[in-house]
Amino acid sequence: MQTEAVVFEKPDTVTVRRIEMPEPAAGEVCLRTERSTISAGTEGWALRDLFTWSKTLFPCVPGYQRVGVIEALGPQVTGWQVGERVMATTGRWDGEVKPFWGAHAARANTAADQLFRLPEGIDPVDASGAVVAQVGYNAASRVSLRRRHYRAVRGAGGTGAGRAGDLGRAPAGAA
Repeated sequence: MQTEAVVFEKPDTVTVRRIEMPEPAAGEVCLRTERSTISAGTEGWALRDLFTWSKTLFPCVPGYQRVGVIEALGPQVTGWQVGERVMATTGRWDGEVKPFWGAHAARANTAADQLFRLPEGIDPVDASGAVVAQVGYNAASRVSLRRRHYRAVRGAGGTGAGRAGDLGRAPAGAA
């Protein structure tokens, strides 16, 4: 099947175009994406091929957080049903355009163990940004400060700014 996707064609070049999406393989589901959230920091580094632990595999579909509805189950998938609304962290397929996490596609396959059920009433915009919020929370929750220690947060966007504000309000030794 063909699907629309955000594609990093080469460093600093982004397009929206159709890519080929195979049927879900064993252990995968196909999701119809309702919302995906862009991480300006992580995806900005990947777009410029400056990501720290991996070269960007151009052309690729970026994105590591999305909300969607399960449209198809691959073989050996249990515990999920077509029509369920979920949050997913990645996309997974093989083709000319590879996933570099792969969430920014209208339809994409995802490993069933990378799905999270959404309770009724959850805003898809909020749920699709859960991973970015978790990254900032994890980083800030591991900080150990003592009296007279300086606090500095380097971040690209709301996550870094939010954590800086939290640390600035925390009493010395408690942040």
